[in-house]
Amino acid sequence: MKLANHEADIRTIDSSVFKYNKEDRKMMCEASDIGPLRDGLWWLQRIYNDAADLGIAIKSSRTGNVERFYLHKVDKSGDDICSGDVYSWHFKPVKNGVPVFEVIIFND
Repeated sequence: MKLANHEADIRTIDSSVFKYNKEDRKMMCEASDIGPLRDGLWWLQRIYNDAADLGIAIKSSRTGNVERFYLHKVDKSGDDICSGDVYSWHFKPVKNGVPVFEVIIFND
């Protein structure tokens, strides 16, 4: 029996906007590197059709492969989910074996 693919059709971020640290396997960039704020946080999207999980998809500028990362943590000020300023978003790979351990996007 073939299982349905539940991955949502989402827009990708080109890997060239990130800086990669080989030692700790982290990719990092500032939100403005992805696009102007007037476009909103278009890159933070649902990654599955049948769930509310948020994440991003990064397309390798070298190979063209696309990897998905789920939203793991949001660093922000304030004690509750509705208040405070966001400092950064942290993402982890959906699949095992991805050469990237974490993706961090800083809110600039």
